[in-house]
Amino acid sequence: MLRRLALAFGTATLVIVAVGVAWLSLLVSHDDQRHDRPAAARTNSYTSITQYGSDAVYSQFAVPQRYRRVVSTSEPMWARLVDRDRNEARRMLLEHIGKLRQKAPIEPGERKDADLPKFGVRADEPGVRAVRDQVALLLSNPRYDAKLARQIVAKGPLGLAMCAEKMASLEYQDRRDFESAKRLQRLLVQATTCRDLELVSTTSASKARAYNRPLGHLWGWFVNEFAHSERTWQAYRQLFRL
Repeated sequence: MLRRLALAFGTATLVIVAVGVAWLSLLVSHDDQRHDRPAAARTNSYTSITQYGSDAVYSQFAVPQRYRRVVSTSEPMWARLVDRDRNEARRMLLEHIGKLRQKAPIEPGERKDADLPKFGVRADEPGVRAVRDQVALLLSNPRYDAKLARQIVAKGPLGLAMCAEKMASLEYQDRRDFESAKRLQRLLVQATTCRDLELVSTTSASKARAYNRPLGHLWGWFVNEFAHSERTWQAYRQLFRL
């Protein structure tokens, strides 16, 4: 009798452990408990996340394990807190920025060989094509068009995300690519007041590629943190009085 109970208990324990492992494989670290949790799957050292029914500008994430705690996969708490407790919201935002500065490979020498988070906007997202066309026009004009840049920024998170996306696609094969990067960098810095991400100016094409190609992915990461959703972006602008 005791032997049968022991075997039954052992079987139940294995079932519980198996269920626990299955749930753990679906967990994604983020700072908010939402009803529309993102679906997650691990691919080698990355966690791939797809957002469903979310207001986030990005719908797809590929996050290296080492950065999971500093990549927002849901709207951050400080964005929701800003109307109730502005000081606490600002404190939380500054704390998160401090963690980004500490964890993200911001320096050119660090980022050139780093595995960085990647972000994707849904192809059917309303307005994507129109904003991409605006960004292309900004880069093709003979001179930087400040009015057009403001129109892109006025698109909110989507405008910033499209600029980061375009920067990430640059190959730095010639001077035109570097000029495009300078214009995108100018827009993103002016929009966010973030000056942590440096565009490296060099006469060496190989160094320009090594140091600057990761820059677009870093900007995508920072856009995700500052403009995760329209409410996040407006809260960020309010806290920094932009």
